[in-house]
Amino acid sequence: MIFAAALCLRLAFVAGNPHPASFDTLAANHGEIARNIVVHGRWFVVNERSPIYKLQAEQGRLLDPADVDYTAADQQPAYTDYVAEPPGEGLVLAGLWRLTGDYRYIYIQVLQAVLDSSMIFLIYWISAHLYRRPRAAVLAAAMYALFMPLAVLARIPHVDIWAGFAAIGSLALFVKAQEGPRKWTWLIATGVLVGIGLFFRPGLILLPVAFGLATLPWSGARRAVSQAVVPLAVALAVMTPWTIRNYVVFHAFVPIRTGVGINLWEGLGEVPNSFGAEATDENAKAQVRKTDPRALEDSTRADAILRRKAQHEIRRHPQVYLRAIGRRILRSTLWPLNSSTSVRKSLSNVASLAESALFVIAVLTAFCYRRFSRQNALVLAVAIANIFPYLFLHLETRYILAGIFAYMIIVSVAFELLVVRVLASRAQGDRETTLTHPERGGR
Repeated sequence: MIFAAALCLRLAFVAGNPHPASFDTLAANHGEIARNIVVHGRWFVVNERSPIYKLQAEQGRLLDPADVDYTAADQQPAYTDYVAEPPGEGLVLAGLWRLTGDYRYIYIQVLQAVLDSSMIFLIYWISAHLYRRPRAAVLAAAMYALFMPLAVLARIPHVDIWAGFAAIGSLALFVKAQEGPRKWTWLIATGVLVGIGLFFRPGLILLPVAFGLATLPWSGARRAVSQAVVPLAVALAVMTPWTIRNYVVFHAFVPIRTGVGINLWEGLGEVPNSFGAEATDENAKAQVRKTDPRALEDSTRADAILRRKAQHEIRRHPQVYLRAIGRRILRSTLWPLNSSTSVRKSLSNVASLAESALFVIAVLTAFCYRRFSRQNALVLAVAIANIFPYLFLHLETRYILAGIFAYMIIVSVAFELLVVRVLASRAQGDRETTLTHPERGGR
């Protein structure tokens, strides 16, 4: 029933607006990669003459390649090797379009709705297995199922839902590795899933390290190190072929994608500054254009320019960078940024308040109630690892959502314990009343 509710909610958002404006350019990049693989056999390239970018800008919404005339662009293509975004979404799209022969985003939107809805089973299992409280596990699954920002995000053909799946799935595999005779197999499986997740969000590489640190106080240094190193090494091995490809193509060390420079520069633009940084792609492109207009044709060169420029300004104005980091810490915990999914401002504000409340209650519970300190440390490690790298670069609400399930699990356990305590206290009071005033108890 919870799964059905989750799926219906997500599919309702897909049906209500299957062509969202949010991240339409990024989705178009994924679509270009997929289409060029399927139609032309050209891997990980975009056609700079593709008409879809201009048409989407004019109409202000996501367009299906099936509804766009590519005749001229295909006859005289201008292919550019692409590494500005992780390749995972484009590969999934290519597989779906190869199977269906229909270049529409609805297939991956439905798949993402099903995938995100299915996370309730993993969340239930993690919560029930770690805390041994099935009712709290059901509550955690229900909270995830009905959490509106996730339902909205599932309809956008971008990497975020897949990043959440990798985070939740990796935790489940790591929990499984803590017991039984096949722990090394489960640790390797954890590394494989983290490695796959890197093709959607590179920051997930911190998950094995976070797992090891979370278990350190109870497992000892030797075991904690091994539990971090094994999945980390496997994840890096999964990532390595893509890194080699990037080096061969771009003659630069790009582990997964470019983006450090642009995120660092736009991150400085999150706070007032005197050197012209703004948290917009247009401003970043303008800064590159001032230095080297031709660099815009090469994301690695453009990103390097922005990285050097941002580092220069950080050295000159360290207070701006520190203020930006402080703001991100606040925004990722007590007052999250408004959702970038652009459904409605009111929904964004509600989402921000909900995320803030979940964080506060989860942290207070984790620190004040020590009964489940081991479990809470492991679950919170996922949320912290998910946010940590973006505190130093650039933060959006959607980055937080991949770890929001951790707060839901802890809050659900706290709520169930509170209800049990209240009911026990009331039962105790009724017994005392019966013993003291037998005539009342008999009524």
